Amino acid sequence: MFSSPLPRNILIVGGGPVGLSTAKLLSQKISQSLTTPTKEPGKIFLVEARLGRSIRPGYLAFNIFDFVSAKLNLDKNLEHSEAQHIKDLERALYEVIKVSPHITIYDATLLKIDLATGVALIKTTKTGESIALPPCYIIIDCSGQNRAVINQLIQEKKDIAELSTIAINPVKHHLIAQVRMDNRDQEKLTKILQKRSHLNKPADSYEHFEAKRILALRNEFGWEHLDTPTFYSVPGNVAKNKAMFYLEAPNALLPERYEAWIKSAMQAIAGKEYPFTLMPSESKKYISKKKQRLGAFFMEPQETRFSSHKIGELLFFALGDALMENDYRLGVGVKNGIMQMVTFVESCNIVEGALIGFNLPTYEKNIAQLLTEQKSHIINVYQTRRLHLEKAKTYVKDFIIKQLLSAKNFTARAQIWAEAASLPEEDLQELKYTFALKLEKNATKTFNEIFDKKTNQINPQAFECLLKLNESLNTLIEAITLLPHQFISKKNPLIETLQEWILNVINCARDLHKNKKHDEAVKHYKLALKFLNKSKDNVDLMPIYTHLYKDIMAVYSNLITIYTAHKDISQALLYSDNALKEVKQDPVSPEEQKSELNQLIAKIMYKQITLLLTQSSNDQKTSPQSSSTMFPPAGLDLKKTLDDVNTYLARLQKYSKSLKLLKQPISLPLEGIELSQYETLQKKVKELSKETTQSASAQLGGEGLS
Repeated sequence: MFSSPLPRNILIVGGGPVGLSTAKLLSQKISQSLTTPTKEPGKIFLVEARLGRSIRPGYLAFNIFDFVSAKLNLDKNLEHSEAQHIKDLERALYEVIKVSPHITIYDATLLKIDLATGVALIKTTKTGESIALPPCYIIIDCSGQNRAVINQLIQEKKDIAELSTIAINPVKHHLIAQVRMDNRDQEKLTKILQKRSHLNKPADSYEHFEAKRILALRNEFGWEHLDTPTFYSVPGNVAKNKAMFYLEAPNALLPERYEAWIKSAMQAIAGKEYPFTLMPSESKKYISKKKQRLGAFFMEPQETRFSSHKIGELLFFALGDALMENDYRLGVGVKNGIMQMVTFVESCNIVEGALIGFNLPTYEKNIAQLLTEQKSHIINVYQTRRLHLEKAKTYVKDFIIKQLLSAKNFTARAQIWAEAASLPEEDLQELKYTFALKLEKNATKTFNEIFDKKTNQINPQAFECLLKLNESLNTLIEAITLLPHQFISKKNPLIETLQEWILNVINCARDLHKNKKHDEAVKHYKLALKFLNKSKDNVDLMPIYTHLYKDIMAVYSNLITIYTAHKDISQALLYSDNALKEVKQDPVSPEEQKSELNQLIAKIMYKQITLLLTQSSNDQKTSPQSSSTMFPPAGLDLKKTLDDVNTYLARLQKYSKSLKLLKQPISLPLEGIELSQYETLQKKVKELSKETTQSASAQLGGEGLS
């Protein structure tokens, strides 16, 4: 491969497990190739700014120390603590390569590589001195996600593509925390978390009770998803009750809320909070450095788009995370990097300590197989996670629907909707649509229980007729109000149904009225008015109020008639007052209704005047007459009564052309009064107060209606 069999130096940038292992195995291969001691072998330069001082948090998969030891052909396995820290592996490997031949270690940071000569410029950690290394013809990037070499190639060489994302991680933001935790609690928590693992459990095994806790996580922390976060507890040093937590977290979670999030996530998944304390960031061993005991990291693995790249005589490689990043949940990051490293070293052709060639085709083939398998695992993890998130979304929405259906009243449902308000807008709208359809179904079922399809009328004799009418109408209004506006094609038919049901109630009341069942008629009229008034105050239902305005006035008129017939003047006056207030709010009525509507309004005004005079006459007759100072009776304002009459007479004249009743006499205790005789009427009303003293009249002065 190379133009001459001279010793070829190798530069390794990065002193993590993969970089250190690569240096060690290359050192072995160089030593094994030497048959003539006088030969000067090639050099291995390893550049790392934190060699032997690793403080990275994190634990390794079981038996990884033995695996690395075997791949490096070590006489004895690497020593490590019971916890199997990443830092333990890095420190153990550092101790091995310190005494290995052919390796020169630089405690430094890579500044730049001359792409023409292979000369690397580095900056030492202790002194800050810049040093130029001897030319290197194979340069290996083992700097992990930093990609110190790859990034320079991307910036300087136009023909090198940028990094690519392996797969879209549905939850990118994660936390890591080193904690102190009782070993017994660790065991309990680990068992629960393993059972609940989002990578192992089938998608249909979602625990329904979690839904409420998930909503709490969304409301309190802004958790973006409808599933519990993945949460892993890795046992640490058992003797010291240590553990490591890895878990998903909200994207916008602030550092000061990390601990609170861990506790809430644990409770959401495990059903309870197991006590723990965060370990301090200060390091006793490295006083000048702080350990990363608690922190956030971004998890969306990327890959370098080439496994090797040739520039002139120089060959560039990437191994470990610099080549393809992993997801920590797979627990295979170091193992994959070591396998890549072995493949690389096996492809190096070293003779008498000199790197004379590199079997690139074989390397490309073997490394591609390793990367394909690694990528497949990562993609599968994210597909599985995405599947769980979708399944969880369905379960949570189903849970909310069941809660809503079991809620006893509208207030209880409003509280549930408040808790669900943090749902993604699309899901919230879908949930409202789904529940609105269920409400419509329930309302229809209840209404049909009291509706006789044969006669096409409400059956007032049906069991709990009024109660069911009230329930069905309220439920249908709730469904209409709940339906999002994008479902207008569904909303409009429901509005038409509601209008039809209200008309059925009015018709039922009219039949009862006609059959002189006044008590029942009044109840049905009042029920109709209740929902007609609701339609007036609801933007969605305003069309009902407009279309049924004439029916509203007719209902008021009939109620006044019934109460007048039963001599309940106060109730009759109440409804006549309410009716005339509606006149002020008259929507734009259709032209064909105006004549009939005017007659209804005039009729109600006529009744109002009659009722006012009747009330005045009745109060006068029932009042004590022993003293002129006892009249008018307490609470009766004759001047206001007169003003009211004058006001309504003025209004009545507006509708006189369409009212035939103007020529009909009023049957009252005050004989001979006709509405057309305004002056006579005014005179008779004034006569009601002729016995009132001047002082009493002054005392009872009041304002007329506006």
